[in-house]
Amino acid sequence: MMKANYFFSLLKTLIIFGSFFLVQMNAQDIDNDGVLDSSDNCKYTYNPDQTDEDGDQIGDACDCEKTIGNPGGLHTPAILIFAHPSTTVNNGDLVSFTSIIDSGGSSPIYQWRKNGVNVGTNIATYSDNILNNGDVITCELKSDIICTAGNVRSSNTLTITINTLSATESNLQETNPSIYPNPASNLIFIKNFKNISGIKIYDSTERIVKNLKTNTDAVDVSNLNKGIYFIEILSGNKSFKTKFIKE
Repeated sequence: MMKANYFFSLLKTLIIFGSFFLVQMNAQDIDNDGVLDSSDNCKYTYNPDQTDEDGDQIGDACDCEKTIGNPGGLHTPAILIFAHPSTTVNNGDLVSFTSIIDSGGSSPIYQWRKNGVNVGTNIATYSDNILNNGDVITCELKSDIICTAGNVRSSNTLTITINTLSATESNLQETNPSIYPNPASNLIFIKNFKNISGIKIYDSTERIVKNLKTNTDAVDVSNLNKGIYFIEILSGNKSFKTKFIKE
């Protein structure tokens, strides 16, 4: 009887855990169009209407040939950019802009722009510590794929806000550290945790699988297997630990 009770208890736990895992895995909306990635027919292109003229499960907004049904067809190039630690920063802070692309081809070309003026170099990232309130950052992607709908796309727009809080008020932001995105596929970004000195990642058995002595606010998790992990961020005698899902 005890073994049977244990078995049913374990089975119940697995069902609850599995349900939680599936909900978390399907909870991301990377292009912020209100449609979860798990059902978005253009995951990297903003298309809240999900229009699909040829019914091939590739939305018109990202279909290389939207009038000919081809479920295995190419997507149009797409690029999304993100600011780290945030688009709201203190004057003089270094902001790193990173990109995620779709259908970039074998040799994608990047052109970063600040207020419409070319900046940065032909790489997927751009950093700047001379930013003013209202500065607008974008990036253009040119792919070498052959696509009827074109091979050049512009990113979303990021507008910089310079923090007007006092130094004391600004430091209070550190009391609410967080990570994103969660679930994560490639990179995890750390928000509101200053002076990072190290990062540790543990698997579900609390075994350390990544131990970094670094001050970065972006962590590469692309080489981890899918599953539940914990990330611990260190700064002097302070630490912040939270759970994340690798998808």
